[in-house]
Amino acid sequence: MRFSRSSSQPFSHRILNALTVLVLVVLFPVKPLSGASQRAVQVTTGHVDSDTGHVYNLAGLKRGDTLFVRVRGTSGNFDPLIFLLRPEVDFDPLRQAFLTEVEKARASGRDLLSIVPELLDRVSLAWNDDDSSGYAAAIRFPVPADGDYRLIVRSTLANPTFGSYSLVVGLNALEVQTGQVKETGRRLAILDRKASRLDLTVQEVQGALSVEKPSTFYRLNPFRPTTPFMPGWKRRRET
Repeated sequence: MRFSRSSSQPFSHRILNALTVLVLVVLFPVKPLSGASQRAVQVTTGHVDSDTGHVYNLAGLKRGDTLFVRVRGTSGNFDPLIFLLRPEVDFDPLRQAFLTEVEKARASGRDLLSIVPELLDRVSLAWNDDDSSGYAAAIRFPVPADGDYRLIVRSTLANPTFGSYSLVVGLNALEVQTGQVKETGRRLAILDRKASRLDLTVQEVQGALSVEKPSTFYRLNPFRPTTPFMPGWKRRRET
């Protein structure tokens, strides 16, 4: 503000008025309007196999926020698919449903590139499996209502892949789309280990060896320091 000496009010009064306004601002600061959150960025990493997926909880999003998500494959041949689940959808039975639908499409000769969008549109709020920049996927999602959301990171359905990935999640941070970001320290995405099946205590896997294929390998999920590991095997007699 600039004071003019041509005002009819004495200069000392104008100074007093200015000081009064300053005191009121300090004592009674204007609170920001509720709605969109401040800008935030988080970067994390993970590893998935062709038939698994990771579930991340995005808690406390606000209407008016814009959610940015970008996933890039960093090892193996991992080509990511990411989607935000609809609130009423349970991801656990969805795993097998995806595989069943894809196999049915293959058996009937349908184009997988047409069936996959149909599946994802039914169960997700937003999805993407091609960011046009190599093995990457990105979502820009205007949050429609306050609440918690769930993000799924997995391999593309039409062409199963596996490997490590880098996940960038941002609120009101347009730079996430480029991948050139700096973390702000706020955790936006929290890995749900149970829903992602990372804490299974017992699992049976069947396989076959032959002269042509004398060996195979399985990748183990990361263990917590206190988790005991007791592998076992049994020979199955051919009938």
